[in-house]
Amino acid sequence: MSKSNRLSRYLGLSDVHQGQVHIDLLKVPDDYPQELLYVSPTLIREDLEKYQTNLIPLIIRSVTTPARDVEYEVVFGKEVVDFARELGIKQLWATRVELADDQEVSDFQERIKRLMQIHAQGHPSQQEGSYLQSPLSVSGFTNILDRHLQPLKKQIESIHQEMAKQSQQVMHLSAQVKTLSNILGSSPTGSQNRRTIRINSYRDAESLKKRVPGLTIDEAQVVIGRLERYRKHQGGRKFCSVDELKEIAPSGHWDSLSICFN
Repeated sequence: MSKSNRLSRYLGLSDVHQGQVHIDLLKVPDDYPQELLYVSPTLIREDLEKYQTNLIPLIIRSVTTPARDVEYEVVFGKEVVDFARELGIKQLWATRVELADDQEVSDFQERIKRLMQIHAQGHPSQQEGSYLQSPLSVSGFTNILDRHLQPLKKQIESIHQEMAKQSQQVMHLSAQVKTLSNILGSSPTGSQNRRTIRINSYRDAESLKKRVPGLTIDEAQVVIGRLERYRKHQGGRKFCSVDELKEIAPSGHWDSLSICFN
């Protein structure tokens, strides 16, 4: 059995949930045991500043507030949360365990304290599950912890690299969309430079086709035909809205123009 599996088995982590949690959902209880400090605060802060997330464990449990909202109580890793808030970090990696009540939380934290007393590697005479009479030094425990966390560190670094790639792709796509919007005249700034046409004054289909992007000559002739009927017969009528133009000449990019109906 690997040391990572023995660690999980010892802490009773057979049914856990791992992922990122927003720091605003984390609550540190008033009775959190101060003796659970397990790594130098300097190391915790350095990792948070470098990676903008935690590379050391944060263990939480879900609780329901009086308002029936769900938040997460910190069971192990208070210092991670404190420094993350100080540095403005919004999300942390956490392991959520199912602990029903305060007694289960207390028992779980006691198991963690006992785990901190496990003999460091290099003492083959110790049986699995045996403990030292005194706690390990901070450096000794940090070495043990670091070995267990190497897979998680690699996973987080991989996620950071993938997020950087996706960010570049989004920026590239955004630039392409902006360029396309400018071409079609649909961007907010482009609206000030729209071509203006007095639609009801046109008499020639070819001239209208040149002025309206996408308009076919057949559609332009239909538009001019309606205007000619208006001029020759009182029963006809000129155009009053863009919707009328779209109905009889749908290929034209009417929305890209500033159209005057006077």
